[in-house]
Order: sequence, then structure tokens, then C-alpha cells
Amino acid sequence: MDSGQILLKHGLLDDAGLAKVEDAETNGLRVDQAAIEMGIVSEADVLRAWGEEVGMELVDLESAEVDVSLLANFPQKLIHRHGLFPLSRHNRAIVVATSDPLNLDLN
Repeated sequence: MDSGQILLKHGLLDDAGLAKVEDAETNGLRVDQAAIEMGIVSEADVLRAWGEEVGMELVDLESAEVDVSLLANFPQKLIHRHGLFPLSRHNRAIVVATSDPLNLDLN
């Protein structure tokens, strides 16, 4: 399902709003990103919708309990370039927050 369809499904855009975003010059942005840039939807609402679609919980980093000891060995490139942030350790895995659950390119 593409990002426009997700916004429709979650009631963040109607057909007219989707058409408006798709018709706008978006400089290569996905529909959800363009809708945020245009002020049509909030980033939190889009992230919540995406989270529901991909089975991820929306985390507010201002109120989340973060294990700051993880930052010492976490690659800074992943934080700054890819919007990943370590939250906690669960068994032998590190739980991370992401600002873009669709960004699968970690080069």
C-alpha cells in the first residue's frame, strides 16, 4: 500500500486532499512527506498511521525511558543520517526508534 492510500485509510486525507498533494510539486517526496510539508497533516498523525500499518508503536522521545548507556557504542551515522535512536535493550537486541519506518536504506 502506498503512502497516499495509508493516509486515506486512516482518515488523514480525503480524495480531494490526496489529489491536491499529488498535484503539487513535491521535489521527490512521498505523498505523506509532502502532506506534512504542506501543513495538511501533522507528522505525529502520519507516524501513528504508519506505525499501525507496519506494527510499530509511536514513541514520544520526550517522555520515553531511554537507556543512555546505549549511545556510547551506537553508530552516530545511524542517528544523524538515518534518524535511528537506541531506546533500550531487550534480550540480546537493541530497540530503536525511527523517524521514518519506510527508510530501509542504511548505507
